[in-house]
Amino acid sequence: MTQRETWPAAEDSASLIAWVERRWGPTLMRHLGIRLVELSPGRAVGELPVRDGLRTPVGPVHAGAFVALADTMATSAALAAVNQPGEQERFPVAIDLSVQLVGNVQEGTLRAESVVVHRGRTIVVVQTRVSEAGTGRLLVLMTSTHFVPQQ
Repeated sequence: MTQRETWPAAEDSASLIAWVERRWGPTLMRHLGIRLVELSPGRAVGELPVRDGLRTPVGPVHAGAFVALADTMATSAALAAVNQPGEQERFPVAIDLSVQLVGNVQEGTLRAESVVVHRGRTIVVVQTRVSEAGTGRLLVLMTSTHFVPQQ
């Protein structure tokens, strides 16, 4: 398990992405091939290429792959919203997910966009939209609630 670290002083998207992705190490995110594209306080965008290993036996993307992508981006958006440069990292843990699967694909790239809609002292709520990257067609809507431990 990775130790908590100091949140990076550089707040540009590229620096935050590099820091967060480095922390993924041998995790599900790395295994699935999720890639952060944009990260700023309260917002995260990521992509996941559709490939064998993410599909069901009949071809469409497995619901678990959608949820893993959406949860990863929601947690990343919450991370960037609650942490301050130079302070010890606080890791927001998902405590509730509400997921609506409204479409599916068998190929292409999935794109997840997460936005923090509520940031309290200990609770953060994030809305995530997963779409087909090429067309923007909506596939999944997810609202997640994250508990943020105090230092």
